[in-house]
Amino acid sequence: MSSVLSGWSAVGAIALILILLTIASCLSAMRGLISTLAVTVLTFPAMWLLACYAFGDASIYFPRGTFSEGADGKDQIVIVSILCTVLGGIIGAACCVWLIHRIDSALGRLSKPQR
Repeated sequence: MSSVLSGWSAVGAIALILILLTIASCLSAMRGLISTLAVTVLTFPAMWLLACYAFGDASIYFPRGTFSEGADGKDQIVIVSILCTVLGGIIGAACCVWLIHRIDSALGRLSKPQR
């Protein structure tokens, strides 16, 4: 019984961390309609890349015993893998847009004429 509770509590903790990271990255990146659209458009290629190359099976990134054994553990792994792929894509897209904002503001300050 305790392994079942520990598996679902791990899923809850992972989901909470990913949701908080998603909110923080989106708040820092989205500064208007264009930024929001850019995050939306960049999310789909980022999710595809994560699904193909990183999070096909997220259980390999966590210590053994994190998830329950048997069918319940498989459900937990599937849910965590989906969360990592979808929310990771949003986080990656938001970080790219934030980085573009930072580069643009740095170049904008450099390109202004000195008085």
